[in-house]
Amino acid sequence: MTSMDKRFVSEKLADAPPSTSYITRQVPINSGSNVYANQSIRFRLGALQANQFLDPENSFIKLQIINNNTEHSFTLPPSGALGLFRQVELTQSGAVLSSFNEFGVMSNMFQKLKASYESVTVHKQLYGAGEDIGSVIGAEATRTVCLPLKHFSSLFWAGKMIPLFSKDSLELVLTLGGYDYSGYWGNQDATVDGIGNDSLQFKSAELVMTIVQTAPAVTQSLMSVDGGKFIVETKGVGHSQYTIPAGTPGNYTINLGLGYSSLEAINFVHAARKAEDTSNPGTFVSLNTSVNDLTKNFTRNHLKSYGLSVDGTLVEALREVNGKEDVEASEFLAMNLIQKGVLSSEQKLPYLLTGETSTNVPRFGYDDPMPIVSATAAVGTSLRQGHSYSTVNTLDVCVYKMKKDGICSGRNVLGSSTQLVLDYNGTKADCPLHVYSTYRQLCILDLSGSGLWNTII
Repeated sequence: MTSMDKRFVSEKLADAPPSTSYITRQVPINSGSNVYANQSIRFRLGALQANQFLDPENSFIKLQIINNNTEHSFTLPPSGALGLFRQVELTQSGAVLSSFNEFGVMSNMFQKLKASYESVTVHKQLYGAGEDIGSVIGAEATRTVCLPLKHFSSLFWAGKMIPLFSKDSLELVLTLGGYDYSGYWGNQDATVDGIGNDSLQFKSAELVMTIVQTAPAVTQSLMSVDGGKFIVETKGVGHSQYTIPAGTPGNYTINLGLGYSSLEAINFVHAARKAEDTSNPGTFVSLNTSVNDLTKNFTRNHLKSYGLSVDGTLVEALREVNGKEDVEASEFLAMNLIQKGVLSSEQKLPYLLTGETSTNVPRFGYDDPMPIVSATAAVGTSLRQGHSYSTVNTLDVCVYKMKKDGICSGRNVLGSSTQLVLDYNGTKADCPLHVYSTYRQLCILDLSGSGLWNTII
């Protein structure tokens, strides 16, 4: 029997399920139209919205940043407006689902690690990011920024649709740092005074959400895959802060006390201290110098090598990071590119975020965590540290980056003794040390049980 000529057969496609998408906006639940530095912005993401999903990758927070000072400009940090937040939390029914402490430091650290030529151009327009410093907001001027929602929660990082039909709403709390937390005021030669938390005003904040509404049959099909649960695998980031004491060269060990079932990586930075004024010993240079933006100024502090110890055994040999203090530091750069999985790539390479190459601004970063500068020094004198991709130290528990093959699964450190082993080859100075631990995290919405989100780390 011969087949029927296809010209007699309709090729009309089957009807798609009646699903749709739309954009909605909402204002903070606590702040009205005005928030100032050191205050919080709270958004509530609705619950019991049947068949509706939030698309975090296509949603953002829009707000205006107003410089109320009548004389001095305000310069954003390298990560732009993202660097102005000290803490970011996502909660539900009082339980914390995601928490980022020292969010400004973390944003500037990841800006140095991840920024490319392409991203710096786009992010400068979106939220005022930049190479070594962000955009400038002039005296009594306003800058509108749009901050992608994916930055503000590990749940949103996963690139998945987030159901909005849990039994209680999600609450996103963005806590701003003070006026002197991140960024800096005025210029090198100005005398800056009269600056306070009311100098930075955040106005007209709104959460712009892309919502996808599916047909009931589609929702039921999605939820049946995991027995009435919606499971999102993502990555969380924990933060710990320590003080590195001044001392002689040699080893220094920090007890991390990590409790993760799948630790993937550790990134840490030595943060600079406020710069002392040589013209008046014992006092510090005022807020007008960018060297006092301590969320972006990172230093080597004579660090030679480092490693992660688990139950007394190094996970891998100590990583040498000394090399030469020059503009090349090729081996250190190669190791960092391996950590990013882009050693052989020709695109999406890091921007390096450095003051390019002069003898005063080496790409490899300075050892001194507190440069001694005069309050009347020429522009650029105090910009001697922090402008280096290589001041961010990375320790990937799983170096191999082909994670799509399922080869890397992180390391279980639950119940283990975890230590960061540091080796210094010079007289280290006391300075803050920020440690950020990246781990795999499961976020589970169990509709057949509590109807609330739960996290497993």
